[in-house]
Amino acid sequence: MLLMIPILLLNVGISFWNARVCGLVWDESKVLGDWIRVVVISGAVQAACGFTMAIAFALVAVLAGAGALTPRDLEFVVPLLYLAVGIPLIGTGLIILMHSWIEFFRNKTLVNAGVAVYNTIAMAHNISDAVNGFGPALKEVFKTIGGAADGDDNDAKAVVMGIVILLVALGGGYLLTMAIIKHYAGKLPLPERQSVPQSG
Repeated sequence: MLLMIPILLLNVGISFWNARVCGLVWDESKVLGDWIRVVVISGAVQAACGFTMAIAFALVAVLAGAGALTPRDLEFVVPLLYLAVGIPLIGTGLIILMHSWIEFFRNKTLVNAGVAVYNTIAMAHNISDAVNGFGPALKEVFKTIGGAADGDDNDAKAVVMGIVILLVALGGGYLLTMAIIKHYAGKLPLPERQSVPQSG
């Protein structure tokens, strides 16, 4: 459990950075539209997912410590959160990965190469994790929902707790991401306009 704290702090730091970068180009991406808008929104989704997991972890820790979450509840809550965050992370991660490789091929710098390599490794890890984890997580979620539908009170409580935690964490992740984006929106200095020679 203690090992999760530095990982979550790192995750919050990365999420803040993603939200900040998205905020700096948020207004411009609205004007430009097309691919750059898709990339910026993908970055915002990544940030929101990171914040969502941190909030969910805090909620689970507090509720479990207070005795409000049983081990049976956790068997449903953890895979539900994993699926709710993992699916958008994979989709938006692929978009960001494609963008980083496009940027590298357009401008072959060491920084662009580093970003592309990092994104490739992160995406490979996420996909590998999804291949191994999505099946068991789906099975557990459907098993618990089925038990609740059949009248099992423990499963019904787990489903209610899981949905409440998920909604609170998703809402908090979204609001925190948008607050950071709005704070940084419009603060990136634009390049000075070049003067156009006047014909005489």
